[in-house]
Amino acid sequence: MLSYSQNRKAGTIIGFVLAGVAVAVVAYAVSQAMTPLQAITDALSILK
Repeated sequence: MLSYSQNRKAGTIIGFVLAGVAVAVVAYAVSQAMTPLQAITDALSILK
């Protein structure tokens, strides 16, 4: 069995990893969403 302090350290590391993954997923989703938006805004700016 892991001691309490080792368990807490592992939990913190897992938390950081999950947070990092979540940030990466959100950043990827935003970048994917921004591409069509960027194309639309570029098209609109050309029309102006």
